[in-house]
Amino acid sequence: MDDAMISKYVERSDAVLLVIIPATQTPDVSSYRALRIAKEHDADSTRTVGIISKMDQAEGDSKALAAVRALLLNQGPPKTSDIPWVAVIGQSVAISSVTSSGAAADSSLEAAWRAEVETLKRLLSGAPQNKLGRVALVDTIAGQIRNRMSLRVPKLLSGLQGKSQIVQDELLKLGDQILENTEGTKALALQLCREFEDKFLQHITGGEGNGWKVVASFEGNFPNRMKQLPLDRHFDMKNVKRVVLEADGYQPYLISPEKGLRSLIKSVLEMAKEPSRLCVDEVHRVLVDIVSAAANATPGLGRYPPFKREVVEIASAALDRFKSDAKKMVVALVDMERVFVPPQHFIRLVQR
Repeated sequence: MDDAMISKYVERSDAVLLVIIPATQTPDVSSYRALRIAKEHDADSTRTVGIISKMDQAEGDSKALAAVRALLLNQGPPKTSDIPWVAVIGQSVAISSVTSSGAAADSSLEAAWRAEVETLKRLLSGAPQNKLGRVALVDTIAGQIRNRMSLRVPKLLSGLQGKSQIVQDELLKLGDQILENTEGTKALALQLCREFEDKFLQHITGGEGNGWKVVASFEGNFPNRMKQLPLDRHFDMKNVKRVVLEADGYQPYLISPEKGLRSLIKSVLEMAKEPSRLCVDEVHRVLVDIVSAAANATPGLGRYPPFKREVVEIASAALDRFKSDAKKMVVALVDMERVFVPPQHFIRLVQR
């Protein structure tokens, strides 16, 4: 089994990790693969149990027995010192030892476990008895589970208490009337709409989120686009003379040069329509973003996702209508300026 598949199971915080190593390999426990994986996912060893198996095969191997004793006494390598270790032998070996001892009639698991403990005491003299045999293994695993729960339960209780308080606060806000009649539901909807409106206006007037972009569109981008219009080409002296001469004609007393200047100003003002439309589009995009931001910043709407979507859709649709009306308005304003060029403008030109 590869490490990825193993990690899929051991990375769960509710899994107990069993590091099983044969007794004959305990001298090299530091490089044991299972120990490495356990340490990667449980550095504090709060859910890890070490099992030294096949103790019967280490009989006579002084080096292995010494390593086992060190692990049981938590005196092994640094990686192993915080792991509770238990030594066991094969169950079939334990049962056979019971049978060979003449206690065939008492060949139950309890007898096999007692025989296992006696064998381990003989092999590991001086080792803690509460770390020998399967009964000790069950107790050790249960102890790790209790320790793990003692760490997690306070966090769970704290989280539940926090959620409980939130639920109580929400119920207090909603009240009994809202749950019983449509009038209460309407009142709640209106309240949430007012909260959304307050957040929306706060973004625009206070410049929160993208609110500053509205001002930037009028004071920055729009004037810059106007400055990029080819005004120099239209008001070039040669072009002005040409327009005046064309307007003057052969009978200047019938068609004055003023008419030529008027036509020149009208053509220049016509170019102002496109920057005005672009400014409307830009402000519209900013306002649509502010609608979403204001909806996300309204806690009440977050409790009712369908209603939140409806509010955003209605507000966005209203902005689309406002955009269409605004474009018509700015074009009308430009046309008004084009149609009516006051005589005072030419008087000032003469005075200059």
